[in-house]
Amino acid sequence: MHLNTLGGAALQRLPIGPDPVPASRRRLVAVPPLRQPGDEIPSPTEKFVRALATQAFEAVEGMRSIAQLGAAISVGAARQLAAQRDALRERREVFRDPRRCTPSPGRAHLCRISPHVAEATVVLHTGRRAHAVALRLEWAHGRWRAGELYVM
Repeated sequence: MHLNTLGGAALQRLPIGPDPVPASRRRLVAVPPLRQPGDEIPSPTEKFVRALATQAFEAVEGMRSIAQLGAAISVGAARQLAAQRDALRERREVFRDPRRCTPSPGRAHLCRISPHVAEATVVLHTGRRAHAVALRLEWAHGRWRAGELYVM
């Protein structure tokens, strides 16, 4: 035996000997992976998808600033909305059509592609016609945001 002193206390080092359980009696047991609370990524809510589709439509129509969508969309999605808004503005100038329309969202259809990606569509009804909004949502920094967004 060997004695060490550490901080005034005597520690005894035990000799390493044979394994107390013989190899013939050992068994492998399957253990489920450990999960931390919050590991599960929640699906985007229908309310969030409908609100984001409505706000994107309003941004394309010029009734809302694209900056108001903030962290709910990526930089690429903001550029797509700006391009769609510019094209709509040009068409309105050519045809001299100053009308604005207020959307009423229909039901959101959601499909999870992977744990971190979901795709959604929403049909927005206006007085004159129906418009479709397609969204590709990505889970980033603890929230869902639109990576791609098209208003048709």
